[in-house]
Amino acid sequence: MAEAYTLRNIHFGYNGKTVITGLDLNITEGKLTAIVGPNGSGKSTLLDLMAGYREPQSGSVELLGRNIRNYGQLELSRTTAMAPQEFGFKFPFTVCEAVLMGRHPHVPRFSAPSKQDRAHADAALKIMDLTPLASRSVAALSGGERQRTVIARTLAQQTPVILLDEPTSSMDIRHALVALREFRRLAVEKKHTVVAVLHDLNLAASFADEIVLLRNGDVHATGAVKETLTPDNVRAVFGVHCNVRWDDFANHLSVSYRLEP
Repeated sequence: MAEAYTLRNIHFGYNGKTVITGLDLNITEGKLTAIVGPNGSGKSTLLDLMAGYREPQSGSVELLGRNIRNYGQLELSRTTAMAPQEFGFKFPFTVCEAVLMGRHPHVPRFSAPSKQDRAHADAALKIMDLTPLASRSVAALSGGERQRTVIARTLAQQTPVILLDEPTSSMDIRHALVALREFRRLAVEKKHTVVAVLHDLNLAASFADEIVLLRNGDVHATGAVKETLTPDNVRAVFGVHCNVRWDDFANHLSVSYRLEP
């Protein structure tokens, strides 16, 4: 299959600290790829580089066969959508208005959102169980509701590439499963490319086609879930013992782990 992203010899750091060092990575188009690793391993920075928010100090990032530097801002916004860990809504937007922001790359300048734009926003609100909260101020939401709003905005953007930075960290388990199930559906049915930074290895194993294990700013292992999420790799990256087994109830790998003695 074609590559959605090709990263070669990426180096990046700031404030005198090296974060990404000599990283090479291919992300397969039309798959859901989970990026996992310990705190400080460079996961969020890697996603920022893939979104075009940061430029590598050396190396190259290619998106769909083109250097990401060659994309204009509007074209990039129509190609990739990014759901960050935190999004500061600086004005008293309603939930509906915040989700409708995802349609901005598709709305001509000085024009109002079309019926189609509003239909995409309404569909995203429904998926994330936000329709009853549509007229509420984002400022009045809980952390989990705000995160669902950001995810709905990302869904409304309707891009072929979706980047998610810990998309379910504040959600209850039901809404976390709803969100990841929808992104999985987009990858399987629409052939969208979804890249998600996740902390929960069991969620990664449940929904991802491929796993990227980051360690100290570089790729320790990458590939299909069964081949990559192994006890040896988990121990090398996280410093914990783990047991990996097939879970018939959930129809995926299940990971249990404990601290080394």
